[in-house]
Amino acid sequence: FKPTKFALIASLYNNKITLNNPWGKEANLYLSYMATGPDEMYPKAVCRVVQEGKELSGFVLNPHVPGVPNKLHIVMHWKIGVIPPGTSDLLIHVTDEGTPKPWPYFRVVGIILSPKGFDNQR
Repeated sequence: FKPTKFALIASLYNNKITLNNPWGKEANLYLSYMATGPDEMYPKAVCRVVQEGKELSGFVLNPHVPGVPNKLHIVMHWKIGVIPPGTSDLLIHVTDEGTPKPWPYFRVVGIILSPKGFDNQR
């Protein structure tokens, strides 16, 4: 890991990021994370959004880009779900299924909240 590059590192358990949706309406939540290909360097991660003890959405993120001819180490962006106004928690659990990966953690590099008014169809 180079000192000029930055990411939040999620390990197996207890990874929580507190989110604040400041708008008076729902917002789409996107997560940016590091991915590699064709080699699998990072494990998958389960992301869940929880507000007041209730799970609002969840998604399994796969940081592997299969079938590419050259080595990649890139940032991927994925929609996790919709969050209501107020404070919510983003919980990240790294899965340990499958073969061990060279880097046993999941690297989060960005969080994007977009008011649903920009995308009424989804």
